[in-house]
Amino acid sequence: MILLDMSIRGGAIALALLSAVALMSQPQTRPVGRPVLALALTMTCYALLSSLAGPQLPGWSIPVLLGGAILVPMAVCWLVVTLFLDEARDRWPWLAAAGLAVALAVASLWWPGLEMLRGLLMLGFFTALLVMAVRTAKEDLVIDRLRFRPAFLSAIAILGVSISSTELIFGHREVPQGMILIQGIAFLVLAFAYGVWVLKPEPKACLCLTELTKPPQPVDRRAEAVDAAVVSALEEALNAGIWRREGLTIAALGAEIGVPEHRLRAVINQRLEAVRDQTAMLRTRVPEIIDAVRAADAAGEPLLIIGGGSNLLVGDAGFPGTVLRIASEGFTVNAEDSCGGVAVVVQAGHNWDALVEHAVKHAWSGIEALSGIPGATGATPVQNVGAYGADVSQTIAAVRTWDRERNSVQTFTNSELRFGYRDSVLKQTTTSGSPRYVVLTVEFQLPLGRMSAPIRYAELARALGVEAGQRAYSNDVRREVLRLRASKGMVLDSGDRDTYSTGSFFTNPIVPAEVAATLPEDAPRYPGGADGLVKLSAAWLIDQAGYGKGFGLEPGSVSGGRASLSTKHTLAITNRGGASAADLLAIAREVRRGVIERFGIELHPEPLLIGVEL
Repeated sequence: MILLDMSIRGGAIALALLSAVALMSQPQTRPVGRPVLALALTMTCYALLSSLAGPQLPGWSIPVLLGGAILVPMAVCWLVVTLFLDEARDRWPWLAAAGLAVALAVASLWWPGLEMLRGLLMLGFFTALLVMAVRTAKEDLVIDRLRFRPAFLSAIAILGVSISSTELIFGHREVPQGMILIQGIAFLVLAFAYGVWVLKPEPKACLCLTELTKPPQPVDRRAEAVDAAVVSALEEALNAGIWRREGLTIAALGAEIGVPEHRLRAVINQRLEAVRDQTAMLRTRVPEIIDAVRAADAAGEPLLIIGGGSNLLVGDAGFPGTVLRIASEGFTVNAEDSCGGVAVVVQAGHNWDALVEHAVKHAWSGIEALSGIPGATGATPVQNVGAYGADVSQTIAAVRTWDRERNSVQTFTNSELRFGYRDSVLKQTTTSGSPRYVVLTVEFQLPLGRMSAPIRYAELARALGVEAGQRAYSNDVRREVLRLRASKGMVLDSGDRDTYSTGSFFTNPIVPAEVAATLPEDAPRYPGGADGLVKLSAAWLIDQAGYGKGFGLEPGSVSGGRASLSTKHTLAITNRGGASAADLLAIAREVRRGVIERFGIELHPEPLLIGVEL
């Protein structure tokens, strides 16, 4: 019996330690490896101390093993909240509760009367932890993680409840051998499930089991009947015009027809061919957009197409024509596996930052550094939206558009979009806000995993405490990007006038190397692409030309104090209250003139100018 127990526990310990070593050996996966290592070490201590061989352990090892065993609740809690709570702020209450359990365990060593209270607290804690993990499954759209939960939570339930119940019932008395064996089996199941999962977030460490040939699976007639009922309810709701509801998402649609979001997505992806090539809202919004564009073109009216309107500067006279706002929302997951990543097709009008937030929460990697950028998803490929060393060209697979010249749908692959710095073929074929190609949907190919894309921006790398080129937790990247953007007035705050802007007003100029060589040695320089081109910092040029933060605030300035450079960021031109387009342009023209006079370099506007010229 002792040999069987130690074999089971030894296997669990080996699996846990191997997972920890594998993850801790790589800097990019070390954040994942920390809870792995903590659980492996504490589980080792408890597994040895509570084993049938425990009484035979040398006396010097008992205090060490006891100290580690006491920390098991903290390690288990750290693991569970790391895996299933994507927001760091949601984890701290649970970790604090685990800390209380540990403190009570330490106190009971001196006051045995606390054993009963400690046992009850441990039992309640593990039960609450399980309930939390089960409830969060309702919002989990990561299929692999959803499938992983049952095995993992079952192991946690057996382990946690057996530990707390054993200590509550038996205290310091001899524990039955059967109970000890159950604990050992729980250790083994937990270590196996844990090891399989923690190696999957990083694609390089992924064993592509999904690519192996699988035997034909029997048809589940009950599942087919359920799916048919879901399809029927979905079609009924759509035929009734629910898709016209402003801001409708799949989550809201699922709530309307009484179907969990993850199940509705699965049915759409697996059962409805018409949806698979489109977005989450079937083929409804796209024809509306096309019909509106064709109607304006047929009438011979000028057409301005906007998404969120966050990157526009419209003249004070307004726009003499039809303004079409793309309001289509929702997305469809066309494929999702641990090795190939996720293919998600997003409606053009879907809020960009909402997509980024969803991606980070559901372990879709690659766009986390683009957090906080306002506007709609359909606008992102037009000027290859980017920030903090990332841009959408790195993750866009295809863009579906309406070609107004050919009067037909045109799909562009990534290479066909001819992405450049804040540029694409979509932007090149747009005149005064009127595009030849109207974006309908955007398809992204995103790796699966909690680790970010390599951090390419030095300031962001420093904030995250990693070297440039390394990875970090996507949650942490999003948090730091939002913090950095807020510090520069790039996240809307109704009480902060610095946030009333179009973002960066000028693009960073790309110049020949000989032009860059005329600048002072301390001028920032970055690779600008082929042919020896160099990208310069527009913010540095503006500041060195004598236009510091807050330029234009004075009542006697060119804008009368109604518009100015941001007090936090020299690239942003802000509305201080009551500013006209003319006021904003006055600041822009003065800054551009000064940079030309000082350095001989012309700055170009990043926002789209409608009815005005710089």
